Amino acid sequence: SLPLSALVETVAAVRATSARSAKLATLAELLTLPGIGETRAQAILAYRAEHGPFTRIEELQNVSGIGPATYEKLAPYVTVGP
Repeated sequence: SLPLSALVETVAAVRATSARSAKLATLAELLTLPGIGETRAQAILAYRAEHGPFTRIEELQNVSGIGPATYEKLAPYVTVGP
């Protein structure tokens, strides 16, 4: 698993749960997250492109298609990294 900090600028170091950095994650990295398919991954990338890097993982809930249930599945695997 990879850091979501890229989803959101540099792939974060893998921690015990293999967190991904939302700041820098690529499409391929996002697709490895639970509950994230092509449509949601593209929505995350579009949101990041429009609003800039995520600064808090809770901001993922602002992305179309990511509600409380999906967020709860993602939270343990996501960081916003440095």
